[in-house]
Amino acid sequence: MNARSDLDLSPIGNCAVNALIDRQGAFVWSCLPRPDGEPVFSALLGPRSAAAGEAGVWSITCVDLAASEQAYLRNTAVLRTVLRDQRGAAFEIIDFAPRLRQHGRIHRPAAFFRIVRPITGAPRITMRFRPTGDYGERLAAARVGSNHASYDCGGAAIRLTTNAPVSHIVQERTFRLETPLAFYLGPDEPYPGDIAADADRMLAGTCDDWREWVRTLSLPLDWQEAVIRAAIALKLCMFEETGAIIAAMTTSIP
Repeated sequence: MNARSDLDLSPIGNCAVNALIDRQGAFVWSCLPRPDGEPVFSALLGPRSAAAGEAGVWSITCVDLAASEQAYLRNTAVLRTVLRDQRGAAFEIIDFAPRLRQHGRIHRPAAFFRIVRPITGAPRITMRFRPTGDYGERLAAARVGSNHASYDCGGAAIRLTTNAPVSHIVQERTFRLETPLAFYLGPDEPYPGDIAADADRMLAGTCDDWREWVRTLSLPLDWQEAVIRAAIALKLCMFEETGAIIAAMTTSIP
């Protein structure tokens, strides 16, 4: 991957946390539990490669990758990445930070959802979940549970909860994707619900919230799509709890 593609990144967030995702659907930067915290995903600090020592990344790779495409769901900060292999099998990754109305208030946890769905065939995929601590100096070790893995990243203790086999994730096994999988990354606390059902519900609610916000914008007659996308990008730079605007999602990296 060359330097140009390294910087071809797409932001997601919910005005409490945010992340930068590359063209192949890998998290390469995210600070938790707040935008001014230490980076849990810190791949931007070092060279990217397919080597086993690659750290600070959350990637889902496809065996014999042939093509990838990426776009936001219309008028939202929800990102969809499609990966296709050389045999024509394909799958999609839906990435978002939950943001929706619950009990009359905006619910925006310091968390991310990933939904991974097969589109055609049964692609062979590998997930690499490698959070770091100390600004990328060390790889965080996993503590494995029945449906989750926990990591102490120094500035944040995080938990990845999933309906996928946890051993596939922790041991980075290649497996066939035949059914939809859901992943919830948040604080190191038990996840109380059905993650697959919650992922779909949170996705629908998050899309509704972003589209409702877009309807409040004053838009010009021309270039509406570009203006909406720019407005969403600016909104993602807000820390809504205090109203502060962050200078950049990469904190001190220009």
